[in-house]
Amino acid sequence: MSFGWKKALTQLVKVNPPPVSPKRSGGSTAAGANPQGNPSSTSSDEIHDKTNHNNNDIDEYHDDGDDDDHRKPGSSSSDSSSSTKRSNSNTESSSASPNLKNRSSTSTDSIITSPTRPATAPPVSTNKVTSSPERPATASSRRGRLRKAKKPSSQTSSQVPPPPAELTHHKQLSPTMSTILTYLRLPIAVTSTIIASASGLLYWKQNELIYPRNMPPGSRTEVPSIRDPSMSGAGLSHLADRTEDLYLDTPDGERLNAVLIKAERQAGAGSFSSLGRYADGTEEKRGITILMFHGNAGNIGHRLPIAAYLNNVLNCNVMMLEYRGYGYSTGTPDEKGLNVDAQTALEYIRSRKEDLARTNLFIYGQSLGGAVGVQLAARGVSAGGDIKGLILENTFLSIRKLIPDAFPPAKYLAPLCHQIWPTEETIQNLPADLPLLFLSGLDDEIVPSWHMQRLHSLSVSTSKRMCTFPGGQHNSTVACQGYFQEVERWVWGILGGGS
Repeated sequence: MSFGWKKALTQLVKVNPPPVSPKRSGGSTAAGANPQGNPSSTSSDEIHDKTNHNNNDIDEYHDDGDDDDHRKPGSSSSDSSSSTKRSNSNTESSSASPNLKNRSSTSTDSIITSPTRPATAPPVSTNKVTSSPERPATASSRRGRLRKAKKPSSQTSSQVPPPPAELTHHKQLSPTMSTILTYLRLPIAVTSTIIASASGLLYWKQNELIYPRNMPPGSRTEVPSIRDPSMSGAGLSHLADRTEDLYLDTPDGERLNAVLIKAERQAGAGSFSSLGRYADGTEEKRGITILMFHGNAGNIGHRLPIAAYLNNVLNCNVMMLEYRGYGYSTGTPDEKGLNVDAQTALEYIRSRKEDLARTNLFIYGQSLGGAVGVQLAARGVSAGGDIKGLILENTFLSIRKLIPDAFPPAKYLAPLCHQIWPTEETIQNLPADLPLLFLSGLDDEIVPSWHMQRLHSLSVSTSKRMCTFPGGQHNSTVACQGYFQEVERWVWGILGGGS
C-alpha cells in the first residue's frame, strides 16, 4: 500500500515538477526558464523579478529619496513571498483536475494578488505591465511622469502670496489723512499754475506789460493836438501857428506820428537875454532843438504842456516822437523797433538843413524815453557829433532790474524778460565829454531813485549833474518846483561854457 502511494506520487511529480527558484548569485538555471518548454507560460519568479526591476527604476527618480520604503517589494521578503506562492501553487496542483499543464500557466494577476500573500509585504500591482489592453508602461514613461510631478507649475511659482495684513496695515493711509493730503496738493497745484501762467504771460505778453500803449483808455485813437479847443484853456493856443504835424517813415515800413513846435525868433534883440534867446545876425550862437522821448504809456498829446513849457523857457525847437504802436503810429512796440524809431527822428532833424540841422541838439527822455535816449546818444554822437547833451528823468538801470521793484511777484521770472534795455551798460559807453543831467524824484513809486543814483555813478561824463526832487513821484517829478529852472541853468551852462 505504501509502495503504491509512493509510485503515484512519483508519477505526479514527473507530470508537473515544482518550479525551481533562480539564484541571484548564479546557478545552472536562468531566471524565468520554462522546464516544459511552453513559451506562453510564465513563472512567478520571472514576474516578480520584472516587477522588482521596475520598482527599483522608480525608486531612483523618486522625490523624497526614501530608498528603503520603495525597495521592499524587491527585497528578500519578496523572495519569501515567491516561495510561499510556489508552495500554494503546488498544493493547488495536487488537488486540481488532470489539466495541470494549463493550470501551470497561471496569469500574473492571480499570482500577485493571491490572498495567501503575507500581510507584511505591501501589495504590488502589475496590472499595467502584463494585463492592460493599452500600451504597456515602461520605466522611461514612469520616469517622465515622475519628472512632471516634481516640476512645479510656473503659474504657481509666479504667484507670490501677499504679506499678512498685520505687516502692512501701518503703511495704508486712513481716509482722513488721504483727504488732508488731497487738499494740501491743491495750493501746490494752484501755485504751480500761477507761476506757469505768470511765466508765459511775462515771456509772451511782456510787450503788453512794458509798453501799455492803450493806457489811459483811448490813447490809440485820441491824440490831443495843440489846435484842439481844449488846449486854449491851457494857454497853448498861441503855439498853433508854430506847430507842425509830421509823419516819419521808418526803414522797416512803419509810419510814425510826430509833432514839432518851433522856437519864436526875436527880431532886433541885439544880444542874448537872460533866458538865452536869439539875437539877429549872430551866426556863432545857433538855436536849440530838443528831441523828446516820452514814457511807456499814453501818447505825445499827453506831453504837449511839457513841450510848450520847454519851448517858452528856452525859446527852442521841441520835436516830440510817438513810438510805433502808440497813438497814431503804426506797428507794434519792442526794443529793437523803438531804437529804429529814435534813429529815424534823429535823421529827420539832420535832414532839415535850413533850420533844425543848424541848432544845438539835446536829447530829453522820461522813464523809458531816457533808455531810448541813452541808446541813441551812444550811436548818434559818434556818427554826427551834433548832440550837445543828454537829459534823463526817472530812468531805470534795465528792465530786468526794474521788475523786482515795479512788479515784486515776478522778480524770480525777470531772467525770462527779453526786453532788456541795458541802460547801465550803455551809459558807460558814452563819450566822456558828453554832458548829462539826471532828474530824479525821490518818491518815485515805479523806478526807485537808487536807479538814477546808480546811473549817475556809472557815467564816465566829466560834465554831469544830479538833481533830486523830494516828493517827486514817477509822473509828477516834472511838476516839482524848480524842475524847469534846473534844466534852463544846465543847458545855458553848457552853451555858455559853464557846467
